[in-house]
Amino acid sequence: MSTSVYCPFCHKHTAPKMAQASFIYLNIPGHTDASWQENEFNKWWIGICNFCRRPMLIRNYGDTVYPQPLPSPTNPNVPKDIAGDLDEAKMCLAVKCYRAAATMARRCIQSACLQRGAPDDDPYRQIKHLLEKQIITKDMSDWANAVRCLGRDGAHPNKGFIGKTDAEDAVSLAEKFLEVLFVVPKIANAQRERREIKKPKKELPKEDVPPR
Repeated sequence: MSTSVYCPFCHKHTAPKMAQASFIYLNIPGHTDASWQENEFNKWWIGICNFCRRPMLIRNYGDTVYPQPLPSPTNPNVPKDIAGDLDEAKMCLAVKCYRAAATMARRCIQSACLQRGAPDDDPYRQIKHLLEKQIITKDMSDWANAVRCLGRDGAHPNKGFIGKTDAEDAVSLAEKFLEVLFVVPKIANAQRERREIKKPKKELPKEDVPPR
């Protein structure tokens, strides 16, 4: 079968090849595709990653993959400790721990606020501080407050229910918040520095060249 999946081992998108299984029939060795037709709708097969050559169990065209593929890593421009919080939120989401995912997403927002100089206070006032200092926009404060509320419900009993969609929204909004706060400025600064290096030096007109 031809399909594209995210390898759980080397974390690359790959088109795995179907593994060959060995068998002996009437004392004659042979090979066949390593697959199992569960029913008329589902076929399971062993695929081999084209990059790392590790095996994985795949259903149909990749709608299910074992081991569970790890989520994509957080952008390296995000500070390491905050990126660790977001990576953990993604892992919680991948294993369907939705309350934990929302709670860790909220922690990302708090960590980012502290890193950008907010007081060691409750998340609402931390987000408000960054907005008042014009470190974030009104839209970003809305994203952050949405994550704050979802994470609060995930962390405390007798609060709102946190389902799959809620957790996905919390993690996605937290990641976008971190990208705008940390990643975009670094990309812009790097681009500006490259343009400054490539910019030719302005030569003085001949009449303005000082005598030696």
